[in-house]
Amino acid sequence: MQYLKTGGFFLLFFFAFSALVFSQDSTQVSWKAVAARKADNRYELLVKGIIKKGWHVYDSNNAQDLSGIIVSIDDSLVTAGTIQYLTKSKTIADVVFENKSMQVTIDSIIFSQEIKINGQVPSAVKIKLNYETGY
Repeated sequence: MQYLKTGGFFLLFFFAFSALVFSQDSTQVSWKAVAARKADNRYELLVKGIIKKGWHVYDSNNAQDLSGIIVSIDDSLVTAGTIQYLTKSKTIADVVFENKSMQVTIDSIIFSQEIKINGQVPSAVKIKLNYETGY
């Protein structure tokens, strides 16, 4: 049976260190992340997802109202920049959407995002990652 699933995970990284590696269980995608200090109150978040064989992650530029990857931060002192994708997507005829052409990422996905802390750097920030998968 073909279906679309929305997944999410939480990333907790600590600013006391220059980097942290994190892994979170997910049914279709296994995530790891590193946060590196770039300058005062600025950090670069580098996220890599290993996608389960036979599955894919949908891009946001699809015509089916899919949002792609969304990073949410519930801290008013933290501002997130634009996601920069470091992996290329490909076009497939997706059976979930009646063989319409869809932009997806297969095998692995890597992206970076700049995070700015406005004020004193907290000891931790919770980040939520939402994405849509299909097979």
